[in-house]
Amino acid sequence: MKTRLSLVILITVIAVSIFSAGGIKQTVLTGDNVTVEYTPVTSLFAFNKSITSFVVGSNEVIKGLEIGVIGMRVGEEKQLMIPPAMAFGDYDTNKIYELPSTFFTDRGFNIPTVGTKVNLNEQNGIVVEIIDDNIIVDTNNALAGETINMTIKVISINNH
Repeated sequence: MKTRLSLVILITVIAVSIFSAGGIKQTVLTGDNVTVEYTPVTSLFAFNKSITSFVVGSNEVIKGLEIGVIGMRVGEEKQLMIPPAMAFGDYDTNKIYELPSTFFTDRGFNIPTVGTKVNLNEQNGIVVEIIDDNIIVDTNNALAGETINMTIKVISINNH
């Protein structure tokens, strides 16, 4: 009886030691709410380090980041190379519109200049060129067609 009690106490002490020392670490699974520090870089842009939280698998962030965190542990850091299809999609020439300047003036707006951000039927775009009386608007995401290199680090994991 004394031996059995000693064994139970020893197992309890070992289990507490392992869990309190971080001996068994949780990994990210689909459905977990994670907080991640990330620094993305593309051929066009370099961004500052940022922190975001999201539920893995809920499409709150780009697919490449969601897939990239699965299996990671708190404190783990890794590099991701995310292709356009897993980020902001390919550059699509069908998302470039040539509009007469009257499109804007008839709606009570001034004629925009190159670089002006505009909204076309719930699509955000930017004026990229003006040819005669026509305004060329690109509604592609600024990162469309870009491979994104990203350093990520898992800050916390909250199970579902």
